[in-house]
Amino acid sequence: MGGGNTFSLLNAIRISRLDKALEEFIENEGVIYGGSVGAIILGSNIMACAHMDANNANLQNFEGLNHVVSQ
Repeated sequence: MGGGNTFSLLNAIRISRLDKALEEFIENEGVIYGGSVGAIILGSNIMACAHMDANNANLQNFEGLNHVVSQ
């Protein structure tokens, strides 16, 4: 999962319900790689980007997808 504006990308993922599809994919042992913004979105909270990205999507919920696993 790639880059762009963190707030806009997370908003698009939620609106399209891609978050639900990603969750199902992960539950079925799928692997997702997030680089840059994708990595932030896969974390528990996206506010690490607040100093770089404008919240032009007017998000109020800053929870990420919470799917970061380190090995």
